[in-house]
Amino acid sequence: MTKDIRKLCYEAILSVDGAEKIDYEKVSDDTEIYGSGFNLDSLGLAELTTILEKKFDIKIGDEEIMEAEAFENFGALCKFMSEKTKG
Repeated sequence: MTKDIRKLCYEAILSVDGAEKIDYEKVSDDTEIYGSGFNLDSLGLAELTTILEKKFDIKIGDEEIMEAEAFENFGALCKFMSEKTKG
């Protein structure tokens, strides 16, 4: 996974209103998007999805959001976006 995708995901999360500001160097794959990490709620997740779609020029389906594994933590989100942007 490229560093660019990690950085773009990080920037997208910080673009969400109310996201907890965490220094990039302190973000690990285990950093939660909900709860104690970036502290996003369901509205924040919806906003993040929209930001990611625009930033990466992709469409994220409702079923992908409902599965929520991609949004479990920072590492899972980066992996999801890496796979989503291939081809």
